[in-house]
Amino acid sequence: MEINIEKMAQNVTEKVMQNLMDNGVFIGSWIPVSERLPEDRESVLLSTKTNEVFEGSYFDDDTNRQWYSCRDETFIWNDIVTAWMPLPKPYKVESEDNV
Repeated sequence: MEINIEKMAQNVTEKVMQNLMDNGVFIGSWIPVSERLPEDRESVLLSTKTNEVFEGSYFDDDTNRQWYSCRDETFIWNDIVTAWMPLPKPYKVESEDNV
């Protein structure tokens, strides 16, 4: 039986990163729009050709695929957005005593 150490390491790394993200740890890296798009209407951070960063969403209704800027509350051109990043999970207070 052949053991692929690289594949095992990749699987462990992916599981650890997913576990961290599931527990609210923010691990951010930009995802080029040429590689992958976010889920329909998922709030994400957007990076643009003009080096701006702001929150937005990608709308995909099969006829109109476009980005929405939460900052300006307007739709923006697809070619303006170069990359996106998932938002971190909100801070969760452990108990009332910590407030």
